Amino acid sequence: MNNSGNISPTPTMKNSDDNFYAIVRDHVDLICRYDVDGTILFVNDAYCKYFQKSRSELIGHCWIPNIPHDDLQILNQQYEVLTPENPVFTCEVRVILNHGEIRHQSWRNRGIFDKQGQLIIVQAVGRDITESKRSQEALQAAQNRLQHLLSSSPVVIYTRHPNTQSLTFISDNCQDILGYSSQDFLASTELWEQRIDPGHRERVLQALSQLEHQQHLILEYRFLHPDGSSRWLRDEMKMIHDPQANLVECIGSIVDISDRHATEEQLHLFKMIVENSQEAIGVSDPQGNIIYTNPAHNKLFGNPPPEQLSLSYRDLLTPKTQDYLETVVFPLLSQGQDWIGEIDAQDLSGRQFPLWQRINTIQDDQGKMIYHFALMHDVSDRKKAEAAILNALVREKELNELKSRFISIASHEFRNPLTSILSSAQLLQAGDWNDDEETELFTQIEEAVHHLTLLLEEMKTFNQGQIGKLQCRPVSIELISFCSRLILELERNYKSTQTTEFNLETPNHSTLNVEMDEKLLRQILTNLLSNALKYSRPNHPIRFSLTSSEHKVIFRISDSGIGIPPEDLPHIFLPFHRGNNVNAIPGTGLGLAIVKQAVDLQGGEIAVESHVGQGTTFTITLPSHTASWRKE
Repeated sequence: MNNSGNISPTPTMKNSDDNFYAIVRDHVDLICRYDVDGTILFVNDAYCKYFQKSRSELIGHCWIPNIPHDDLQILNQQYEVLTPENPVFTCEVRVILNHGEIRHQSWRNRGIFDKQGQLIIVQAVGRDITESKRSQEALQAAQNRLQHLLSSSPVVIYTRHPNTQSLTFISDNCQDILGYSSQDFLASTELWEQRIDPGHRERVLQALSQLEHQQHLILEYRFLHPDGSSRWLRDEMKMIHDPQANLVECIGSIVDISDRHATEEQLHLFKMIVENSQEAIGVSDPQGNIIYTNPAHNKLFGNPPPEQLSLSYRDLLTPKTQDYLETVVFPLLSQGQDWIGEIDAQDLSGRQFPLWQRINTIQDDQGKMIYHFALMHDVSDRKKAEAAILNALVREKELNELKSRFISIASHEFRNPLTSILSSAQLLQAGDWNDDEETELFTQIEEAVHHLTLLLEEMKTFNQGQIGKLQCRPVSIELISFCSRLILELERNYKSTQTTEFNLETPNHSTLNVEMDEKLLRQILTNLLSNALKYSRPNHPIRFSLTSSEHKVIFRISDSGIGIPPEDLPHIFLPFHRGNNVNAIPGTGLGLAIVKQAVDLQGGEIAVESHVGQGTTFTITLPSHTASWRKE
């Protein structure tokens, strides 16, 4: 401001002004001076630092563009009412900083007027209140959320005066639960007491009079609703004491438990009816939580331990049955339909059993389902009888099928060697033959008899396995020489044109001692090698490899024959089954069934890989028991 009059400033006055401006410049609050059009005339250091501009960038410029339009309108209204008699106003505005951030500020503005009473300059002192503003907004939001929770909660919250027992606060949702507004209760100290059911009033008031001697109190009583009904309430109170143990306040919560009490009354009547029933009876809520079981039910499933009195029917069902109940049964029950069926249940010890069950829904007067009523009994004995009958029928069918297969295959397999024997015998009887010719005919008869013997031996072996007379008797075997002799026997018996490769895939060793059942091992290798020779094309090698580790021996037999069709692979170990591509190649269909029996008896495994027209590989893994390698 300019000095008026003819008085010249003295050094003392000048020093005073300098000190004043130094104080203003160093003040932590934002201090500025501007004219009526908003042009800044002075700013202190705090103002420059806040807006991150130098004094030269601020003085001479207008601050109005930094104020949002809505706030600017409010400021203009304040300026219009400024007078020399009332030159000060306080306001809160938002301000836009250089980088776009909006902050909140509080300003105290003082207008300076000329001699004619016109506003010419405004001096202002301000500070940033953004954090305070945000805290207030957060607090208000929290209060709003709390109020919303209280109003929408099924629990009424209240506080009582420690001496008079009158209510000092009660949440607004009391209107929905108790039928009276919070203003009704707070305006009348006697309303609550008057609305307690007369039969319960004395007990409740007696308990309330002793609050100062208690830490925690729970009461259940009936409350008279203004609509004429009575509501069962659960009133839980917590006493607050000061450090000197004086009762300061009582905080309580009220829940309407009318439905629970009604349920208990109905269950009591229901219990009297079904307590002595010989059928297992259970009652559950719509979610499957068990509410009641009769003694027969407890006998069927077992009594739950004291720490697990609360059970769900899910606890008494297998996982598969739980899924079935969730997806099939419960949706039907939720529609008010009854359900009858059999499910897999389990008692509390884990024993599983089949259960016949009939579930009825119980509804209230409004058609709302409130209970499931289940009648049930164990059908294990009936199921066992049914299973025995079914197994007998299946076994009889299987035996009939096996009989038909056996007759068909046996008649075919026996016909050829018998025909050969008969024709050779007739030829021998018919005329004179030289020694070579007679030898040939006798050889044909001998081969036919040998073939019949093998067929009968296969059938005998398979039958022993079926009736459980085939046993595993391990003996010490030198495996390499055993396999070599077996190959020589097969080549001699079959007089095959195929060559057999025998590969021992363990370098620098020529003997392998194991403990296996020699008879079973012979059956396994003979059948597989015979099949490889029988189903391979001439002059194609049969590959037979043998590997061993410390605990097992692996045999691998491969041919390049006709192969096994994919549709036959799942059935090749069934008795009398033959591939659909064997055509006229002889066979009983018992060989692989016998192999499977022999492998299983020795605790081994068998796998097959085959491609039609390319060949088949069988891999047999047997435990070597006490295997030992020895160098020659």
